[in-house]
Amino acid sequence: MTRPQLPRLVRVPDTDSLSEEGAPKALVLPSTSMRNPVPAHDELYSKPIFPDTYSSIVVVKMIRNMEHLSKPLASLSQTSLHWSSRLGRRSLPLPVRYYSQARTGPKVAVIGEARDQGGSLDLHPDGGQAALKLAGLFPQFQALSRPEGEVLKIYLPDGKLIMDEGSDPETQGRPQEMHNRPEIDRRLLRKMLLDSLEPGTVKWGTKVKTIQTKKVGAREVFSIQVEAHEETRDDRLLLDYDLVVGADGAFSRVRHLLTPARPYFSGIAGLDVRISSADTSRPAQVSRCGKGMCLTLGPNRGILSQRSGGGAGEVRTYAFVRMASEGLGSDWESKCGIDFRNMKTAIPQFLHKFYSGWDEGARDMVLNADVETATPRSMWMLEPGLKWETRPGVTLLGDAAHVMTPFAGVGVNVAMQDSLFLAQRILAHLSSDARDPSMAQAIKEYESEMFERAEQHAKQTLMYLDLFFHNRGGVAMVEHFDKVKAEEKAASAYSRGESENETGQAQVAASG
Repeated sequence: MTRPQLPRLVRVPDTDSLSEEGAPKALVLPSTSMRNPVPAHDELYSKPIFPDTYSSIVVVKMIRNMEHLSKPLASLSQTSLHWSSRLGRRSLPLPVRYYSQARTGPKVAVIGEARDQGGSLDLHPDGGQAALKLAGLFPQFQALSRPEGEVLKIYLPDGKLIMDEGSDPETQGRPQEMHNRPEIDRRLLRKMLLDSLEPGTVKWGTKVKTIQTKKVGAREVFSIQVEAHEETRDDRLLLDYDLVVGADGAFSRVRHLLTPARPYFSGIAGLDVRISSADTSRPAQVSRCGKGMCLTLGPNRGILSQRSGGGAGEVRTYAFVRMASEGLGSDWESKCGIDFRNMKTAIPQFLHKFYSGWDEGARDMVLNADVETATPRSMWMLEPGLKWETRPGVTLLGDAAHVMTPFAGVGVNVAMQDSLFLAQRILAHLSSDARDPSMAQAIKEYESEMFERAEQHAKQTLMYLDLFFHNRGGVAMVEHFDKVKAEEKAASAYSRGESENETGQAQVAASG
């Protein structure tokens, strides 16, 4: 019996790469997320737009004889790593090498050595958790996650604590829909996913320069140029890929093949700082933050702190402002009158300008942070409801398809749902008699589901952005939680009443 032709999966992120000479072609590269201004396609930046942003490009190529190939796809993004694990569980022949643009570090990557991975993630039951279950990695996730990190505190700018889940979950907890979302540190999640792959899959040292299209007979194929390989220092051209999946983040190099849409400034920006050994160096800040998140919310601004696990602990804080309330826009860094090249002076100036009169406990979350970690951040987003006509051979997932601000906490979950559904559609295609290397129908089915789901989450994210930066500060957030909890209680009471009514009717019918 003749073996069916199978596509070869190759990954190349916004920093991407090529395979070694003599080895089967396969690429996989890490993300170089970006900051403002919105860069042209040939520009790369080194700082992530926000800790939730990851990047990479996945390339799928048809090849003829795959009997000897057995390794699954790999990547350093949560989204693609999950996709790799999901496909790999089906024992598909998907050989891969993963290259990073990082010029330093070992040839075989060790988690955390390339760049700061960001803070903690909460994985939702119907999002990241569901994806990990189907990838067979849920027990590992449970061992590494921190359910105790789900608790939330909310302060007002004057220091008044108006919500504390840790003290009384029943009366001060968030709505039930926000429960069962344990935290996991990004480094641990990425290491867990990488450990499910073959050793030596990850390499370092290259980036993608351009992606071009050309016709080969009746079909369209893609050429990927990667520049300045770490060893050869020359540009290389990789040809004839049938399917390109852009998982390369907010400023995707693949998106322009499908839509001219580009991220725009959400209006939210500020400083990102860390206390790296908080347990030993900053006990007051650890106490204020608690085991989970601590939000100090005032009119159009907030100081948002989050605890991470491991070692002496880390507290990460984002001091973010709705810049329009200060008459500023996406160029706020250059127009606010603060020189961010010297953070020792910039941090107190930033606090004086944007948080004058705030409680010292909130300001100290920023002022007592490690100065060398301070970084200006701007939040970017795509228009909710973005869609495009399906194009055979190309699709997007994660932030490349629907980058959102982080204020609903759904980004990584939506992206992992993307990876799950896309993997399912590809697996179904491979199990069928279809001979279309571009997998056009599989991509169309995936995009149809993704568009609707992503739009719902993007609208929810906008709603939470407005609550985080409401002109009534933290009061508005607590009122929202109380309203949702009241609705949940009413729905539960109604459901119980319906159930009791049905039981009574059944008993009457039985006795009659």
